[in-house]
Amino acid sequence: MVMEEKLSKLHRITGVFLFVYMIIHVLSKGPVCVYFDWLAVVAFAYHAFNGIRLVIVELALLLGKPGFVEYPYSPISLKYSRVLFYLSMVMAAMFLAILIIGKGMTS
Repeated sequence: MVMEEKLSKLHRITGVFLFVYMIIHVLSKGPVCVYFDWLAVVAFAYHAFNGIRLVIVELALLLGKPGFVEYPYSPISLKYSRVLFYLSMVMAAMFLAILIIGKGMTS
């Protein structure tokens, strides 16, 4: 569960960063900074795709049918949670790659 706690903290940090960034971006009259814009895009990608993973996990869509508990107990949901995390990060990386190729880092 250490990984889940770290992911939860990172999810909250990116959410707070995006909130503060949007306030600064709306209130500033000029461009904020190209690097902060790209940092916001990376934070958005992580936050969005991890949020989708969290919704799937919290709706218990991958728990499977209940069965007889045998020890040592190894819950299926933990295995699927890890797979979903890696899948969501691959999707976030693909989103960022498409965005960078389409837009370019210099714009």
